[in-house]
Amino acid sequence: MAPEREVVTSDAEIRGVRVRLEKVIVEGHVVEMSLCYRIIDAENVYEKPWDDALDKHLAMGMAAVNRIAAGETLGKAVAAKPRVLDGVCCRTARIERCQEVAPASHYWVITEADGTRREPGPYSCVPGTPPADHNLLMEDGAP
Repeated sequence: MAPEREVVTSDAEIRGVRVRLEKVIVEGHVVEMSLCYRIIDAENVYEKPWDDALDKHLAMGMAAVNRIAAGETLGKAVAAKPRVLDGVCCRTARIERCQEVAPASHYWVITEADGTRREPGPYSCVPGTPPADHNLLMEDGAP
């Protein structure tokens, strides 16, 4: 039986351009993330032809959203090499281990009022389960 697979999408406006985040989730684990935008939308917003500089400007905006709003869970996708197909620029990253999508707050050491320190345990995409090697969740090693 094939593992349960789900695709979750959400949209955000980054530096005036609509960007779509797509997550591929297998058995609760994020195995792939993509950040995509239509090139024509970027050209219309900035009133200039799309080029590497414009793409880098948008990627920097994605990185800011990653740090501020997404809790640093999008870093691998933001850093992925952009690919263009049918007028859409996408950055897609394969997530091989749960820790690659851990929010930064997961690693904070918490000091309780009585002085005891609470150290974070290993991060898992599925709360209450140990971290997983995502390659084992993918058929033929590909999402």
